[in-house]
Amino acid sequence: MEILTLHTENFKGVPLDINFDGCDTDIYGDNAAGKTTVADAIWWLLFNKNSLNETVFEIKPLDEYGQPRHNLEYVVEASFRLDNNDIVSLKKALVEKWTQKRGSATKENTGNETKYFIDGTPKPANKFNAYIKETFISEDIFKLLTNVHHFAENIDWKARRELVLKICGDVDNADIFTANPNVKELENLLTNKSVDDFKATINAEKKKINDELKIIPAKIAELKNSFWAEAPDNKLKLDAQLGCAKKKLDTINEEILLAKNGNTVIRLKQAITEVDTAIMKYKNLLNKDVTGRQNILFNEISAQQVKESELKAQLSDANTKKSNAEVKISFIEAELKNLADRFDSEAADKYPDIPIEDVCVLCGQKLPADQIAAAREKEEKARIDYNSRKANRLEQMNTQGKQLKADLTANKENIILCENQISTLEKSIADIKEIITSKQQEHKTFSENKVESSPAIDALEARKLKYLQQITDAETTAEVNITGLKEKATAKQVEINDIENKLAVIGMSERTQARIAELTKQQKDYAHRFEELSRQLFLTDEFTKTRVKLLEDKVSDKFKLTQFKMFTDQINGGITECCEPIHNGKPYKALNNAMQYNIGLDIIRTLDAHYNFYPPIFIDNAESITKLNTDIDAQIIRLIVSEPDKKLRIVVKDETRKEIA
Repeated sequence: MEILTLHTENFKGVPLDINFDGCDTDIYGDNAAGKTTVADAIWWLLFNKNSLNETVFEIKPLDEYGQPRHNLEYVVEASFRLDNNDIVSLKKALVEKWTQKRGSATKENTGNETKYFIDGTPKPANKFNAYIKETFISEDIFKLLTNVHHFAENIDWKARRELVLKICGDVDNADIFTANPNVKELENLLTNKSVDDFKATINAEKKKINDELKIIPAKIAELKNSFWAEAPDNKLKLDAQLGCAKKKLDTINEEILLAKNGNTVIRLKQAITEVDTAIMKYKNLLNKDVTGRQNILFNEISAQQVKESELKAQLSDANTKKSNAEVKISFIEAELKNLADRFDSEAADKYPDIPIEDVCVLCGQKLPADQIAAAREKEEKARIDYNSRKANRLEQMNTQGKQLKADLTANKENIILCENQISTLEKSIADIKEIITSKQQEHKTFSENKVESSPAIDALEARKLKYLQQITDAETTAEVNITGLKEKATAKQVEINDIENKLAVIGMSERTQARIAELTKQQKDYAHRFEELSRQLFLTDEFTKTRVKLLEDKVSDKFKLTQFKMFTDQINGGITECCEPIHNGKPYKALNNAMQYNIGLDIIRTLDAHYNFYPPIFIDNAESITKLNTDIDAQIIRLIVSEPDKKLRIVVKDETRKEIA
């Protein structure tokens, strides 16, 4: 893409009429002579910004008081030769809008309008912008390809790195393993995992192992301090003694149980059980009728309670329906009031009475009769349309009001039905409660009148007391024998406890020794694993260093002057990603001004080839550069400060970049 011509009218107060003819061009001029206006005009024409990427800047020329000059048309027009040799002409014009308000003798500036043209044909803004993006390139890429400083200074390093890798391609793991066979072992370890993830996994495992190695010695020392050097007696011998002692204790306990529950006591307890059964039979027989009546009352009470629950559920439902209807009534009444207010407002609204202008607002002459008649006809049609729409709206509100009133009546009737139902249900529930209370009192009366004694029952109770006394006498006699047996049982339990304590000590010693052996083995295994992880971590560092070298070499091959630093060494020995242009080991920011320009051109040369688009490049402050890298297939426009040139001096160059004008 090349600029052929540039023409401006009133743009920033600097008239331009330049024939670049698609060639490299030097533009000389003193400060404020308008050099930057050349770049601003191209940028505003294409992207509605100036060359500093500002959307708000002063397009209009200023008068001697620093105020914009009005009633002018601000125009930028340029022709371009595209990469396919097609020629296109683009034009953009900013026009002020002036409006004379009713009752005012003067016009006021009420804004601006921008007009767009492609090859002389007017276009809407969206189609003009779409044409620029489709025929030329996007604004972001245009910046990269026309501003020598944009790539190195204005975009984030991550975006720079992403673009460089897109141009040059990243380094495959296979290339790294080929370049450095010492790290080929990682080929199997890095399956489905990046180097960074693999390193993070290793470091996490190393930390966990290191934490364990710190606490294992303390655990072993603690176990050794609690260890018994001499285990008491022999475990097999103690197991045999324990079994024999427990058998003897079981025999003593059986003798005690027999003494407590001799044949006499057992027989007396069985007799008491038979007496209790007989007493219960007599009582049931005596209260047979009472119990039957109580069961009938219980069933009747349960049935009434079920009915009461059902009625309460119906009452709750009726109350809910009533509450819902009351809420709806409140809502409908509010809606009706709001609708009435809207109806009154709409009915009172009238079509505005606007007089027909019969004089031209621009020249003040009387308008032709046909134009005045057309205006009146248009105004009358608007009035009829307004009144028709107003009538429709009033009819809709009237219909809505009728429906709301019908809903209001229905809900009020529903409340009356609910109140009648509630009253009936409340009375029914009160009646059932009286029935339940009456039957519960009757049930209580029957319980209080139950027969609990008779001559036969009293005789059985006396026999039971006799049997209980006989059991007490028998147990007193047996207690003397039980005391001696209990003393033997106590002595035998002491012997058992002593044997079990000795066995517990032996068991504890065995477990302690086993745990010490387990921790010692674990300590050795952890140490071996830690060494292996450290070795793998070293391999990942070697892998990364190899990747750094290959990637930076690969990137540098795409540029003539520029190298790229793609990684930065960290204090902890690691490396982190970056993307910084360098030249002969110096970072871009440390280079002199001329070399920064040449590095920028070198980067643009590669970017042009990547995007296959070669737009003009503007070099501002070019007077400070004695040797410019012109090995680039793009039109170069240099803006040079020259104090003698109070007006712009244009020097166009031929294909060999020699001056021809």
